[in-house]
Amino acid sequence: MTPERFRQISELYHAALERPSATRATFLAEACAPDETLRAQVEALLDANEKSDGLLDGPADWQPALAAAEGIRPQQQFDHYQVIARLGAGGMGEVWRARDLKLRREVAIKILPVAVSHLSDRLHRFEQEARAASALNHPNILTIYEIGEAALPAGRVHYIASELVEGRTILQHVKDETPALETRLELASQVAAALAAAHEAGIVHRDIKPDNVMVRRDGLVKVLDFGLAKLVETRSAEFERQDSEAETLLHSSDTPRPAFRTPHSTEPGTVMGTPQYMSPEQARGQDVDARTDIFSLGLLLYEMFAGTPAFTGVNSLDVISAILRTEPAPLARLWPDVPPDLEHIVAKAMRKDRERRYQSARDLLIDLKDLQRDLQFQSQLDSKEIPAASKRVAVTTGEVTPQITEETKVVAPLRSRRTVAISVANVLVLLVVGWLAWQRFKPAPALDLTALRAVELARWRSAPSEDYVTGSFSPEGKWVAFNSTESGPSNIWFKPAAQGDPKAVTSDQFTNLNPVWSPNGDEVAFYSQRGDQTGFWRVPVTGGATTLIKKLDANEVNARLKSWPQADVIYYDANRQLFALQLSTGKSEPVTKLDTARIIARSVSLSRDATQAAWAATGEPNEKGVWVSAANGGAKKLISPPNMQARNTLWHPDGRRVIFSGNVSGTFQLFMGYAEGGAATQLTFGETNLLALDVYHDERNGTRVLYGAAKEEADVWGVNVATREEFPLATELGAELWPVVAPDSKTVVWQDVKNLSQGDKLINSQLWAKTNNGRAQQLAAEGFAPQWSPDGKQLAFLRKQGNVYGLWSVSAAGGAERQLAAAQVAFSGETIMPYNRLQTTDYSWSPDGQRLAYVSTKNGANNLWLVTAEGKSETSLTTNTESALIHYCPLWSGDGQRLAFTTTTFKRAADAKMSFNGAVLATDTRAVRTLIQSGTYLRLLGWLPNDRELLYATVNRPGGIATPSEIKLLAVNAETGMQRDLAVLTETYLYNIQLSADRHTIAFAARRGGKDDVWLMPVSGGAARKLTANQDPRLYYAGLAWSPDGQTIYFSKQLRHSWLAMLTGFD
Repeated sequence: MTPERFRQISELYHAALERPSATRATFLAEACAPDETLRAQVEALLDANEKSDGLLDGPADWQPALAAAEGIRPQQQFDHYQVIARLGAGGMGEVWRARDLKLRREVAIKILPVAVSHLSDRLHRFEQEARAASALNHPNILTIYEIGEAALPAGRVHYIASELVEGRTILQHVKDETPALETRLELASQVAAALAAAHEAGIVHRDIKPDNVMVRRDGLVKVLDFGLAKLVETRSAEFERQDSEAETLLHSSDTPRPAFRTPHSTEPGTVMGTPQYMSPEQARGQDVDARTDIFSLGLLLYEMFAGTPAFTGVNSLDVISAILRTEPAPLARLWPDVPPDLEHIVAKAMRKDRERRYQSARDLLIDLKDLQRDLQFQSQLDSKEIPAASKRVAVTTGEVTPQITEETKVVAPLRSRRTVAISVANVLVLLVVGWLAWQRFKPAPALDLTALRAVELARWRSAPSEDYVTGSFSPEGKWVAFNSTESGPSNIWFKPAAQGDPKAVTSDQFTNLNPVWSPNGDEVAFYSQRGDQTGFWRVPVTGGATTLIKKLDANEVNARLKSWPQADVIYYDANRQLFALQLSTGKSEPVTKLDTARIIARSVSLSRDATQAAWAATGEPNEKGVWVSAANGGAKKLISPPNMQARNTLWHPDGRRVIFSGNVSGTFQLFMGYAEGGAATQLTFGETNLLALDVYHDERNGTRVLYGAAKEEADVWGVNVATREEFPLATELGAELWPVVAPDSKTVVWQDVKNLSQGDKLINSQLWAKTNNGRAQQLAAEGFAPQWSPDGKQLAFLRKQGNVYGLWSVSAAGGAERQLAAAQVAFSGETIMPYNRLQTTDYSWSPDGQRLAYVSTKNGANNLWLVTAEGKSETSLTTNTESALIHYCPLWSGDGQRLAFTTTTFKRAADAKMSFNGAVLATDTRAVRTLIQSGTYLRLLGWLPNDRELLYATVNRPGGIATPSEIKLLAVNAETGMQRDLAVLTETYLYNIQLSADRHTIAFAARRGGKDDVWLMPVSGGAARKLTANQDPRLYYAGLAWSPDGQTIYFSKQLRHSWLAMLTGFD
């Protein structure tokens, strides 16, 4: 409808309203002649106004009447759609059920109101937001099929065709079905998952409410109107500023309304949304972000579980006032049996201050999923016969630890960006299983496991390369110091062990770890890498200049501080022994004299009287575990379960007990061992690694164990190279990462890791495959680093066998697995989060699919080997005998006649330099030609077109091993070794650069503007092009993988939550 037509209808409508109803027909017959459509449109408005008792409002209310007059009616056809029935109407137009005559499916058609379609800005926003919504490929988000324009009798209209959802609104579904708590949580999790996907794509809904959340008959949730909510205007959503806080008042049912409003753009202070589900910032007319959707979702969750809205009122003004100034009734008052964790989740989502609200929908989703798992565990627990006292621990928080709410929690989070994936509450629930362990590991002295409680001290989302949390108690036990990347780089923080906020001790750009307190509590010493100086430093707790205590030699760079027991003496662990550093002289003397052959680095600890040592050992089954002995060596005693992988030993101040972390079924739990002998006691039973950091004891509070933990997530996504549209591929509860794409580009395989924590299980993965629009299928129950055969019929992968690796294969269709190469296959490893493999590959298929090249340490030295695809013959290609020479990344030339690879020669002395080389081997003669030698690391990316050159990446300006650096790309002639520089990539991850299958383009992950994104650049040079639009500075992109057709790049989105906590409640 043109502006002139709209103005004409408006003038005639208001002119007719001024006349008696008996004379209107004659007036319109004369005024509209000979345009009968015009007359029908005006008469339709008059008729609608009469039916609404004279309260017909502006364009939003005109739409149904005008649509009917324009001829939008059942069975009408436009474009390739046939209208079936009207589903509803709103401020943005009518929604019709229709049939797509081309694809023979039913769809929903939304038509832009004729009253606003002539406004260019409104039309632009309509189309722009529709395109944004169509980019959201998620199972819980309504799918947009098409935006278009169609001719109707009164002119052309704009429409959106979308998926047709058969079902009920979420609240109607809950009311009709009265589902169990677990089912309601699943529905809530699906809504949160939809919002997380939208927010990560840069889209804020702004109108989350029951009517926009549908539940299909099969239980699948669909969130509607993504990208369109910003365009919705309703009578109740127009505000004007009223007070100094710039708050706004709604035109409500008891507020005078004009008879007509001209369409207009949103003005400052204008608020769009539904009053009952608005956030405070939305109601004030302020700028909104993803957190406004979280508040609205919190209101929806409240209503789902309480059965009544969080905020009510006689009219819209009352509702808005309540949202701004009052708190809803506690959920427990309306539902006494509400789980405390659920009440906390809902309350946190509804916090009026958005800085204290959940900071992302994914945080909220994680907590909902955690609660689901807790309830499932509780259900299993209730089905077992467990003594009442122990069972009470699992279901009643009041008897063991106070309920942690915003008002009563013991400690404050470290500027919490999100709730940790596995909360401390999980550990509390799982501690009840300790009663069962009591009978097996009965300790001496007696220990009441039911009295234990976990207290969270700080939590944060990790920055790149953050490893394990380290920390310690102050001498009087009132404070804790720890390292955290909350502010970016790893800095030292301290906070009260009771209630209080953390404060930074250091605030620089260096890597600062491992703080220990001075005897008087005024200073902390810590390990730091500061430029070319790696060593121990000291700094006042309240801030000030850092002072170097000791510069570490090349063979001590992995040393770690243990304690600062005397003003002039610091103990540290280096090379599996403990040393005493005298601060006044700078001299170090050994304190322990242990047989270090089997000791795990940094696991040695010293009793308070310096007479006993404890450590964790590896090796043969009879050697693995935690041992104690005199500090100067001698007879040793095993105090852990036999053959246990263990870490981080800590002597209790009583000198009789040792706290350590021991691996139970793949997860490190806290244990207490006894120097006098006897079975160790397992203290925790969670699903996340808990690493013991320090232990403190006093008569008043008993024993407290400080520990660190982390939980990680990773989902596999894809991005279309042409359209830049992102889509999820694998988003299960585990961590999905390192995708590889089949030769036909139709199937993707990835690794799935359950309970990933600090990268500990990357090689203990399952392999899953998914075909386009198909279901995921498990190909191997255990394996990692998969590679497709050239014909796509086989999948090779590595598998850990004891302490070594083997090379295996499995059919792409699944079935029996076959070992190709016996153990001792080499795996180069991966970077600390984000997790990227150090090499482009650790083995590769020959172009004809008949052989595989790999690296192995068979015969005692590192060499290149070949094995047939049937695993029948293994042949050494190189004849290296030097233990310092390591081979990496064998890559076949296109003709199968050559193998390119790299080597590293490790330095043997402190003053020796490492050498990094690139070479080519002729597979027929076994002749090796070295092409390039470098003093900096070389990463082989692949063969360039025509197999004439090889592409390498090297660090131009060093950064951390997992952090972005300035990277130089260079091409090296495969015959002459002649080099030519291709490009310099800034802020790029060295270990996340991938060459396309046609060898013309590289994809790389770079961290520019503080956020990870995927970029493309031609190998021949030219400007880089950004493919993704990451909005989360703590979401990391890893493991890039091209589809062979060059149309899609797959990668994993990774994040980590780290936290610090203490276990209390025992002597």
